[in-house]
Formats: sequence, C-alpha cells, structure tokens
Amino acid sequence: MTTDRSSGAAQLEQAVRHEIEAVHRFISAWFRGEIPADGNRFETMLAARCAPELVNIQPSGQALTRDDLLASIRKGHGTNPAFQIDIRNVQVRAPIAEGAIVLATYTELQTGALNTNPPDNARISTVLLRREPEADRFAWLHIHETATSLD
Repeated sequence: MTTDRSSGAAQLEQAVRHEIEAVHRFISAWFRGEIPADGNRFETMLAARCAPELVNIQPSGQALTRDDLLASIRKGHGTNPAFQIDIRNVQVRAPIAEGAIVLATYTELQTGALNTNPPDNARISTVLLRREPEADRFAWLHIHETATSLD
C-alpha cells in the first residue's frame, strides 16, 4: 500500500518532470520556429516561469541573469530548424517546505545545436524551483548546467 507521503513524493516528481519537459519542449520549438514569434506566448510559456532573481550557469561557467537568458532565447526564434532537446533522468533531490521549493536534477540531451560546440551534446542540470500553486506552475530560481558525455 502506498502511503500519503510516498504518493505526495510521486506527485511532486511528476509535476517537476512535467514542468522541466514543458519548458524544454517550448524552447526547442521556439528555436525551430514552429511557434509564432508571439510575445504573449513567449511570456506565458517561458518568461513568466523565470523568477526575477533567476541565474543560469552555463556549461562554460558563464552566469546569465534572467534578462540575459530570455533575450538570448527570444533572439534565437527560428534560427535552428534541426534543434532538439530530450530530457531524461528527472529526479527530485530535495523537496523543501513540503515541496514549496524543490531541488531537482535532470539530463538534457541536445542535438543540432548550432550555437553549441559540439552541436550534439549533453548536460546534467540542477534546478531550484519554487512552486506557485495559484499559477499552477513553478518559478525557476536557479539553473546550473554541467557538460557531460552523450553516453
């Protein structure tokens, strides 16, 4: 029999997985140009999920602010028709305050990334998320990406 606690943990992990996959599906489709360059859609699907204090540490070690990251993604609309992101191994590492804050890791596999060397690459990412139940989503607070092998 599943306890309420383990059921809650499974639901949290599923919600986190859904969030991470949804954001990366949007980013992939945005770079491929499959989504119209609509400011409202960009705001709803991505910008609204990024907390004002968001920091994204790239595999190179470069730290991007929320504004830097969003500007870079916005500018890339339709520039990479073969770009694809596949998310694997999503794991909630530390739910804090009953899941209001979540530390999670996942593997991000990129193929056809024109602005990344090599264009087919992998990164292990750690993300700190804040649950926003009124908006039925998470706010992304911190992302740290570390290059890894494709194996």
